Amino acid sequence: MREQNPMKIPEVAKKVALSKSKAVIINGEEFPTPRAAAEHYSVGVACVYNWMKRGYTTEGLPCHYKNE
Repeated sequence: MREQNPMKIPEVAKKVALSKSKAVIINGEEFPTPRAAAEHYSVGVACVYNWMKRGYTTEGLPCHYKNE
């Protein structure tokens, strides 16, 4: 069963991950995933999730999920 799992194919796994992730907007700049935003700001992904809950970053920049 494991050998026939489509999620074992890297291309399929990336496509599914992008379709399930939410775009993030921080200070008017859009990022396709929270991980991309975390890499841009050199912080952890958990930190970006906390920013989204609060609605602003540690510097006070506004942030939210796209279409919310």
